Amino acid sequence: MKFLAFSPGAQMGRFFRDVDQAVPAGTPMAEAAPLLTEVLHRHGITLQDWP
Repeated sequence: MKFLAFSPGAQMGRFFRDVDQAVPAGTPMAEAAPLLTEVLHRHGITLQDWP
């Protein structure tokens, strides 16, 4: 998974750095979803209709 993010605040920078470190490049989505869920929970983010 690749992404480019611009954020005006330090919190968003920490979030995207966490995503980058938690999910190695090339990770299939089926394997990445649980890793991303952990990152979301660490940052207090909830999504509807997320695996």
